[in-house]
Amino acid sequence: MGTVFWGGFMWLIVWRSQEPSINNLYMSLLFGFLSGLGLSLEVLYYSRKLKITSSWAEWLKEHDLAE
Repeated sequence: MGTVFWGGFMWLIVWRSQEPSINNLYMSLLFGFLSGLGLSLEVLYYSRKLKITSSWAEWLKEHDLAE
């Protein structure tokens, strides 16, 4: 969610006053991809560090939150 906000903020402040450009689109897509990759690697790192190996469904069952 933070990357969506940041991308929208960049467009509002920086690119709104410029002519539409395919380069801006490519930069936005690259930024979104790299930000998502970074966030997923961070989640993977902390899940291994904290030894959280169960799936989301198993976690819900363990904490009595399953449907």
